[in-house]
Amino acid sequence: MKLLVILGVFAVATLTYAFKTRLCEGDCDQPLDRNAPCQCNSACVRYNDCCSDYNQCNSAGTRPTLPSTPIWPWQRMLEGKTLTEGARTDVELEALSESLWRSDVNRASTSDVQFSTSQGSKLFSYVNPSVLSRPTFVALRALLDNYIAEVGTSEPVCTQCRQEEDAFINAVLETDVMKQAWDFLVMYNLASSNRNTFVQQLKDTWFKVYSRSKGRAMDSSGFEHVFVGEIKSSKVSGFHNWVQYYQEEKEGETELFSERERCQPAPVLTVSHNWQGAFKEIGGWYMRTSPEFEMAIYTVCFNIRKNSVCNLLMDGYRSSIQTYDFNGVSPRTVATAYPKC
Repeated sequence: MKLLVILGVFAVATLTYAFKTRLCEGDCDQPLDRNAPCQCNSACVRYNDCCSDYNQCNSAGTRPTLPSTPIWPWQRMLEGKTLTEGARTDVELEALSESLWRSDVNRASTSDVQFSTSQGSKLFSYVNPSVLSRPTFVALRALLDNYIAEVGTSEPVCTQCRQEEDAFINAVLETDVMKQAWDFLVMYNLASSNRNTFVQQLKDTWFKVYSRSKGRAMDSSGFEHVFVGEIKSSKVSGFHNWVQYYQEEKEGETELFSERERCQPAPVLTVSHNWQGAFKEIGGWYMRTSPEFEMAIYTVCFNIRKNSVCNLLMDGYRSSIQTYDFNGVSPRTVATAYPKC
């Protein structure tokens, strides 16, 4: 009798273990199971703990669908097309990126921002002050002096910095560009339709502080790396934003060496330069684009093309973005994001 009881307990334990380790098997909307080694719901993408067949079952069970009455250009562009889970083809991303480009009303014109790579150590010859006074530009510029560039030095505790992060996120979320990106991610179960939840996702994605110095200091975040820049061993890393370069150039903190590559449509400009005495051999950014455009397209690519190239279409020109997450940090957070021709 005792042996039967033992065998019965073993069988229950085996069934329980099997349940906890089973695959999604077509159900991609399961509730959180804190005891399971992997999850089968949209949040698992953020927390990097999806079961191995999550993408396949999501494709079979919850193929993305367009709203019956499209409100955004990308939705109208995709009418009549077969959508794939996770936008496995580039059709969906090309429609979105073209739509974001057309909708970027805060993007500076060629007369608003003038630059040349053949005028010595200066890149910008003119930037219209009215561009920098637009709400999302104001919110971005407030963030740019919140960081210590040197990797290995902890970022200070700063209540005002957190408030400025909130202000920036709220400012970009008021734009049609970011709203379109948000709806796109919701359609692919990569973001919540609840604003507060999505705001927290953006904070985790961009402003979560982590260590690039092997734990010696909490010295970095995705936003700092991409939009501001960092210095490690006398070399610049990140620094992929034109507004930051313009401001640092005004302060005499940058020196332009040479243009490496230029491509349409923005254009994407790639240069060699110094910043605070450190050298950046190859660095690139979109020129003239708005903060909301960059946040939107980087956030989409970070979620839809995990650690890989994201192929896009803007103003009829093909280009791409590369994103990486920072290994070992949960929820997923940006390590870097930058445009490529």
